[in-house]
Amino acid sequence: MYIVFKNNVHHTPTAYLGRNDTRTTSKNDANSDLSPPFFNFSQLLCSYQSHGLDLHDLVVLSTSHSIGLAR
Repeated sequence: MYIVFKNNVHHTPTAYLGRNDTRTTSKNDANSDLSPPFFNFSQLLCSYQSHGLDLHDLVVLSTSHSIGLAR
C-alpha cells in the first residue's frame, strides 16, 4: 500500500505505508520472541544474543525507547 502526496513542485513524492518485513502478525510469536519487561540486564543480553544481536544493539534499541519526555 502507498500514498501519494501531491504538492506544487513538479515531482510527486511517494510514501510507502505499512510493514515491509511481514504481511502477517502473530501474538504468540511476539510473546515468545520479545523480552518481557521484568528481565534484568543479564537476561536481556542473553535474549538479544539468542537473536544474533550484541551489547551495542541492546543499548541502542533499549535507549531509543527510554529517552524523551512525556507531554
